[in-house]
Parts: sequence; structure tokens; C-alpha cells
Amino acid sequence: MTDLSGHTVFDSLARTSARLERSVRLASGLSAAMWSRDEIGSTRYAEPSHHTLSLYLSGGEGFRLRGPRAVQPSLGAGSVCVMPKGITTDWDVRGAVSLFHLYVSPEAFDRAVIETLDRDPARLELRPLVYLREPLIEGMIRAGVLGLGWDEPGERVALSYAMQALLAAQLVRVSATDRPHDAAPPAPHRGGLSRMALKRVQESVEARLAEALTIETLAAEAGLSPFHFARAFRTSTGESPHRYVLMRRIEAARSMIDAGEALSQVALRCGFVGQSHFTARFRELVGVTPGRYRQSRGA
Repeated sequence: MTDLSGHTVFDSLARTSARLERSVRLASGLSAAMWSRDEIGSTRYAEPSHHTLSLYLSGGEGFRLRGPRAVQPSLGAGSVCVMPKGITTDWDVRGAVSLFHLYVSPEAFDRAVIETLDRDPARLELRPLVYLREPLIEGMIRAGVLGLGWDEPGERVALSYAMQALLAAQLVRVSATDRPHDAAPPAPHRGGLSRMALKRVQESVEARLAEALTIETLAAEAGLSPFHFARAFRTSTGESPHRYVLMRRIEAARSMIDAGEALSQVALRCGFVGQSHFTARFRELVGVTPGRYRQSRGA
């Protein structure tokens, strides 16, 4: 797990009896954590230095936000909260909860506003949202983020993309409320990568299959933001960046197996930290496990 000290909300929870289950930090200014907690008490997030998106994965029915004028009770599992930078919140804690946090640096938020909404970040106010039902955001977290291996180098492109998409979805939710009436929505990006940009990206992937590639790294090769790169790459190749990198890793693994390399070494050289993860992804694309594949090839 990754130490996310320095994030106000993370540090506040770390001082309680809450247990950190998973954590990851990405180069894009996005970090995520999963917590479990079962106690009676209270927690204050004092003027956080970052924005936080929270989802109650299970439990939490006894939690509530204590505001200056009213107390707002939790909706239990599926509750979504947005806690903006600089706004202090006080929470009553009662019972068990499992929750997901996305921590967003101010720089990452401003960049996403420009890229996603084509607006000046200084003109957009991120408002607190407390205990809402947001099926789109909940689904993106459960299916697109929690199902990935946060510690697996082979999953970093997918994880980066999923968290960027989650932030974009949050912005769309906010902009639907705050967009000025005279502001036209930004035109969708339809163009693909140039031939040379695509070649640079593909060469970078081939040279760094063993590394924890992120969508930010690949976007830098193309000279684009991660948001626009992901769309342009899919237009050019028909695949998402994550899918393309995974396919290249598995193709390289097949060649190494054919050459007689040990499966444990193949997994490491192709960017898979664990053998089980390598086996699952290999079977997903090839249809058989690496061991069965080796037997079928007589290697």
C-alpha cells in the first residue's frame, strides 16, 4: 500500500481506529484509499488541502454530517459525498462502514476543468454534496476502480484512466448545476493521433512493458493531456490505452513462453507483479492459462 500522508482527510482517518485496506497514488495528482471502520465517535476534516469524493461501499447507516444549522443523516451503502478543499466538516460516527475515497489535488481539479469543460477553473465553484445517490459515480467506482489491481504495474494505465474518468464524471455532475446559461458545452474531441505521435506511444509501450505505465506517461509521449489522449488513442487504434498495453504485454508473454522462459520471469518482464494476476489476464486474452499454453506449444 502507498502512504498518502499529507492528504488532510487521509491523515484525519489515520488518527482514528479506521483500518486502511488499499491505497494508491498516481502522478496525475489523484490518489485513492479504501477504509474500514467500526466505532462510535466523531471526526473532523479541518480545512482539507484537497478535494475528496467519498462513496460508502457498505454500512454507514449510523453516520451523519453535523452542519451549522442541521444534521444530515447518511443514506447507508451507496451514499456519495463531495468534500471541497478548504471546507471543514464534522461527522458523527456510529457503527461499521467500508468506504472509498478519491483525493484530488487542486492542480488536478483545475486541469480537469479546463480539459473536460473548457472553462476557467476560477469561475467554477465546487460545492459540497452530502449523502446523495449518484448511480453513475457509484458504478464507475465499483466496476472501474475497485476491480483493478492497485499495486499491479499492469493495471496502472487502466487505473489512471478510470480515476480520470471518475473525476470528469464528477465535474459533469457539478457543471450541470453551475454552468452559466450562456456557456456552450465544449465540442467533443474527434481526431485521432498523428502517425508520428502514435509511433512514439507504441515504441514507448514496447520498451517499457515491465514498468508501471500510466496514462499520463503515454499522453506525454503524444504531447496531449490524459483526457484527450485516451480519446484520440481509441480513435486511432480502436482500443483503449489500457487494453492496448495489456494486449502487447500478453503477446510479449507468449513469445517468451515459446522461447522457454520460466513463467515467473515472464510475468515480471511483462509488468505483472503477481503470478495469479498474470494467469488471469493471460487466460482472459488467450483462452487458456500460461501453463496450458506452454503445454500446447510443446515448450
